Amino acid sequence: MIETIQIETISSEQGRAPPHFDTLDQMLTHHAAARPDRIALSFEGRDQTFAELEHRAGAVAAGLFAWGLKAGDRIAWLGRNSDRFYEILLGAARLGVVMTPIGWRLSADEVGFILNHAGVQAVFVGPEEAALLDAALASAPDVRHVVAVEGGAPGRVTYDLWRDGAGDLTGGEAVDEAAAVLQVYTSGTTGRPKGVLVSHRNILAQRRINAEAGAAWEIFTPDDVNLAAMPVGHVGGAVGPLNAMVWGARNAILKEFDPAALLRDIEQQQATILFVVPAALQILLNDPRVHEVDFSRVRQIIYGASPIPAPLLREAVRVIGCDFMQVYGLTETTGAVVGLTPADHADPDHPRLASTGRAFPGVELAILSPEGERLAPGETGEIAIRAAGIMLGYWRAEDETRATLDADGWFRSGDAGCLDAEGYLYIRDRIKDMIVTGGENVYAAEVERALLEHPAVAEAAVIGVPDDRWGEAVKALVVLRPGQTSSEEALRDACRQSLAGFKVPRSVEVVATLPRNVTGKVLKHILRQPYWVGRARNVN
Repeated sequence: MIETIQIETISSEQGRAPPHFDTLDQMLTHHAAARPDRIALSFEGRDQTFAELEHRAGAVAAGLFAWGLKAGDRIAWLGRNSDRFYEILLGAARLGVVMTPIGWRLSADEVGFILNHAGVQAVFVGPEEAALLDAALASAPDVRHVVAVEGGAPGRVTYDLWRDGAGDLTGGEAVDEAAAVLQVYTSGTTGRPKGVLVSHRNILAQRRINAEAGAAWEIFTPDDVNLAAMPVGHVGGAVGPLNAMVWGARNAILKEFDPAALLRDIEQQQATILFVVPAALQILLNDPRVHEVDFSRVRQIIYGASPIPAPLLREAVRVIGCDFMQVYGLTETTGAVVGLTPADHADPDHPRLASTGRAFPGVELAILSPEGERLAPGETGEIAIRAAGIMLGYWRAEDETRATLDADGWFRSGDAGCLDAEGYLYIRDRIKDMIVTGGENVYAAEVERALLEHPAVAEAAVIGVPDDRWGEAVKALVVLRPGQTSSEEALRDACRQSLAGFKVPRSVEVVATLPRNVTGKVLKHILRQPYWVGRARNVN
């Protein structure tokens, strides 16, 4: 058992909180009554009000009920982002049916595994993914219904026709706030993905706690417009718009991340809030059209997945001129639980920008040794978290749930990090990505940060490769900024300025791109693979 502690939380002036909602259906019915004519969702020229969204969610619930689905059954979404996803999610939530969003970049084998593992009975599929689903269905015997969304597919019933013929199932049926509403599969960068069970309470409680504590960065208004470009197959994309919806704010949804579309909609949709990963922010700032965009309505950019390099922050502040907020969280924490506030970003050169910030209100953190002992500030170990957003567990994986989530609610993240004396959390790496060279531990993130300080470097990924003398050697792969050049030795010299000698990469390779998943995370197993071929283990 982990001793209970409370890390000092982010403080700000007391602010207003949204109405108290225990379930997503309570949230939807409240806003449909309180602001029926306000726009809830915008997507590719299609606007729908809160009243329309509530009616359509009721029609989805009625359609699912007519199929014989009941609380606890699973449906899936396989497609790009769309306002239809939220109609279906909220309709399913009214009935107690669990939504499983599936990443559209997965292979047919991976999609089939998820459909089968989750026991999905109905799939809502986008036109671009119809062939992918057809190839996956052989592995998914429980699927009884397929509905084609956004344009239809040969031989499939279309979503609009199905929904509009279903009638309306009004709210009122009691749904437990502790019941699962989402089953989100982890990215599966190694091995088979796990189905993370997310409840109504997981989605709603942490947002409410933040707002009640007066966390200014969490407080929206109905006049805010959240520009949603993260894929709904991941927790940030699925849950982020719900966080804005709690406040009655409008969500402008992008089908997928596209720099031109994002820059267009910042203006056309008058966006005020935007979530990106630093790599996407770099892409935006490299686009020549960025200097033609009016950013005056944007008040906050939230970013995650990695720290922001100081040169990138300086450029973003100069071009966009808004507040920046870094967040850290996992699928298993239902998103963000730690944050680096706008005030923390005031000095682009402050060493604290290498951290992910401090625990959100009500969130507890601990750094643990391999034996489960609490470590002192400055010592690196596994990050453990206890918070309102911690998952219910992994679907059909009791042993893995017990291995990561104890009886007292502490979740072992699998991330390596440390806390400083003020409670700021520094991520060192995924524990499994740690490099051991000559008996010394090297955390790739530390080397990557040093490389990113070099003015020629846009992106960096550090891996361990076999070394007959030292066991493993540190290798770096970097993407240079447009028009920039640098020698391997110059990049290694840059690392020597801030790193111990054993942490300096033995080799640096310049590459055109780094492989990433849809949330922007570098797929290091792909980078490592060529170096470990023919070996029984992936560590040396």
